[in-house]
Amino acid sequence: TPYKLASSPQQQGSMFTLLLSSVVIAGGTYFLYRYLFAEGDEYPAEPIEEPKVDEEEEDNGGYRLRIFFGSQSGTAEGFAFDMEKEGKQFGFSAKAVDLEDYDPEELLNEGLVIFLVATYGEGEPTDNAQEFYNWISAESDRTEDELSKLQFAVFGLGNSQYEFFNAMGKQFDQYLEQYGGERLFERGEGDDDIGSIEDQFGEWKDKLWPLLCSKYLGLDDIGTMQSFECSLDVKTLEEDDVNYKIAKNIKLPYDLEAYSGEDENGERINKRLFLPTR
Repeated sequence: TPYKLASSPQQQGSMFTLLLSSVVIAGGTYFLYRYLFAEGDEYPAEPIEEPKVDEEEEDNGGYRLRIFFGSQSGTAEGFAFDMEKEGKQFGFSAKAVDLEDYDPEELLNEGLVIFLVATYGEGEPTDNAQEFYNWISAESDRTEDELSKLQFAVFGLGNSQYEFFNAMGKQFDQYLEQYGGERLFERGEGDDDIGSIEDQFGEWKDKLWPLLCSKYLGLDDIGTMQSFECSLDVKTLEEDDVNYKIAKNIKLPYDLEAYSGEDENGERINKRLFLPTR
């Protein structure tokens, strides 16, 4: 029996509605499939901007010089940045480096370096130099020639009221030579107990610079440097300026023999609180 076309308007409307619904369902199914299963590169995601990483300051083309500092209260750090500025003025590619931010293994590839290291407490490294000190003092892990590329100078900061005065300066100087480094200049010592440690450091570096400039830059006459200006705000206190009772019982500048170790209430006080560290 041949099929008959819908003849009434009601039948034609029903067929049109059915046909339109089929088209909408088919189209929706197609686009849903494309959304769920299409290749990732067909609908690329929005590009993600990579974070910018600060690059290390570029060298100025001069001879590379790294000035490492181990500092507890900021003095050695201030000295290091002073030397960085002066080194750049002479023509070195100088940079002050916090030992806490330095990978000790990189020392094997260094050339010219200066260490400014303070001794903290009873012959201990400063907090920021602890990890580096652990590395360099691990003698069983070191070899006698692994620092053969290194030329170094060391200045230690301390206070002779301590039993192990300037222990870090002495040990750094010893280990650097022990592992093959070449000592360029005698180890300097700053003593906070006698005189001005800023003046002591200034005298040491003023003798060091002519040697470095002659050896590495070919400058035999660098003239007279301007007077040393420390980056720190240094103030010398008189006895009347001390406003806490315990310190007034101590004969200036730090006579521990006159210190009982107790406050006015009989409480024990750590004597290290009253001795300066650098």
